[in-house]
Amino acid sequence: EGNARVTKYKPVTVTKPGDVLRYTVTYINEGNAPAVGARIVDPIPQGTVYVMKSASGDGTFIQYSIDDGATWQNPPVIHLVRKPDGSEKKEPAPPEFFTHIRWSLVDPVPAGGFGRVYFKVTVN
Repeated sequence: EGNARVTKYKPVTVTKPGDVLRYTVTYINEGNAPAVGARIVDPIPQGTVYVMKSASGDGTFIQYSIDDGATWQNPPVIHLVRKPDGSEKKEPAPPEFFTHIRWSLVDPVPAGGFGRVYFKVTVN
């Protein structure tokens, strides 16, 4: 009431620059035994920029890559900036640098178990 805020999600077929999209990734253990140490990796779609701090998923530990999944970092994600004098300085990576998100599931996923993880991007 008064300050209530409603967020509606709907499937999208056409986007325009500035649109914010929410991705839902559903995982399912189709095996006969618990999946231990499961990880979900998803790239940031081309033509979009990751919305900082938007990745979520119950019972997950989230890491990010700025090099196409070659290495992973806990937040805050850092990159090296070469200064004019040739020295390097560590700085927080801007959202445009993010290439992939990885969710590591803390608990085993039972046979037949499933869950969802989420993230948002802005369309370029």
